[in-house]
Amino acid sequence: MENQKGGFFNGLKKMIFKEEDVPLPTQQPEPIPAKVANPVVVEPRPVKTFDSSAVPVEAREDAAKKAYQLIESINQPGVDFFEVWNAVEENGGAQAASLKQAFNTLKFADKTLTKEKLLSSGNYYKNELQKALDNDVQKKNGERAAITNKIKESKEALTAEVNSLEEQVVRLQKTIVEKQAELSNLQAHWQPKLEDIEKKIQTGKHAIEGVISKMQTLLSLAEKEL
Repeated sequence: MENQKGGFFNGLKKMIFKEEDVPLPTQQPEPIPAKVANPVVVEPRPVKTFDSSAVPVEAREDAAKKAYQLIESINQPGVDFFEVWNAVEENGGAQAASLKQAFNTLKFADKTLTKEKLLSSGNYYKNELQKALDNDVQKKNGERAAITNKIKESKEALTAEVNSLEEQVVRLQKTIVEKQAELSNLQAHWQPKLEDIEKKIQTGKHAIEGVISKMQTLLSLAEKEL
């Protein structure tokens, strides 16, 4: 029955994906919710309402592909919701006629297919997909919180650095004003000392020249009279 199932449904995957895009599942592990450390609480900025229509078609198709591959990786043995779903999608989507036709055809191929099996397996796949979504959202919320906290820390550090630089600028401006005033008063500050020195030079010069003049007079008189 498995060989019949494989031959019949290998083509069903092509309705959404190319065969090379769908990896064969190597195992069927039961998803275990990941433990995520509580993020540092910070004040988040107001988040704008997200417009899903802004998401590129390629991104939406890629996300749908990954969801499909997840369900395929945990596909249970035999014919169940997964195969019925593929058949219904291939025949026009979720409509009563398509569902009944797919269900009856597949039930003929696998006698174990019942309404109860269809519903239970469908709920199982749906719940597993929801778990994967919840875990992914939780992980991304943690990443977002970490980035938000990093922005907050960087903002505080940069603000402190800017404030420190501004304080240095104020101190430098004050120092510049003081030095400019000192430069402007430099000549006036030293002028009295310069004038005092000049006065002393002239006084000493006048006194010495007077003495020298008297000495020269005596020398000239001595040379003439003696």
